[in-house]
Amino acid sequence: MAPRVFVVFGSQRTGSTLIATRLNSHPHIACYGEVLLPAVPREPSLRGWLAERGYPRYVRVVPAVRRSFLDWLVDSQQEPGVQAIGLKLMYDQISLVPKISYNVPPVGRILNDVGMLRWLRSHNALIIHTLRRNHLKTVVSHARAAHTNEYHRRGGSQSPSGAPIALALPGLKARLKRIELAERVARQAIKGMPTIEVWYDDYVGSQRVDVDKRICAELGQDLPVGGLQSPLVKVSSDNLREAISNYDEVAALLAGTRFEVFLES
Repeated sequence: MAPRVFVVFGSQRTGSTLIATRLNSHPHIACYGEVLLPAVPREPSLRGWLAERGYPRYVRVVPAVRRSFLDWLVDSQQEPGVQAIGLKLMYDQISLVPKISYNVPPVGRILNDVGMLRWLRSHNALIIHTLRRNHLKTVVSHARAAHTNEYHRRGGSQSPSGAPIALALPGLKARLKRIELAERVARQAIKGMPTIEVWYDDYVGSQRVDVDKRICAELGQDLPVGGLQSPLVKVSSDNLREAISNYDEVAALLAGTRFEVFLES
């Protein structure tokens, strides 16, 4: 029987890696990382697949090549006992020009890899859409990762503490608006596909087990005894006053805008 196909779909800093690692702890589920990136730390990857076949790297933007790789990934990388197989897919990775799609989501929509979206539909892929209600916390997480070069923390690691981060005020409202637009464009791209929306704000709280059960059920699996596990731990404080060193300046900038609500949650 062919494995159930799924993707963990979202923008950066919305919990996609947390969910992917937890799904990977299930004995019958395999979830690969961002295999379409031009450089990835481990195989399988589109880059490695092209190299093995002697193809130049630039053909990775050819839709038919990307679909052939995904077919290979699903058909040839299935380990014994695996009944659901998936990968992480960031918003900009469904675009043939990721940089434009990241910076200008509405323009990026016309650059979407329509062939990949058709591939997902033809495989009835489950879309596990990771989102974050508080977009200001997404910006804080981005800023912390860029400052410390620590994008994920594993339990027991001797990593820098979650010290407050100063946010750059110029362009902050534009960044928050871009996150809104990216979510809107992404929802339109996956419209009509089987989708589970996972809100990071809830997932790191009391709803994790319920969400895990729902995802496993959609993938035709039971939740293992002891639940799903991940080595990743949370870094930033949920209290924005503690997380942002120039909080008062940020609050003054966002006061009276629709983004002011992010200061209260």
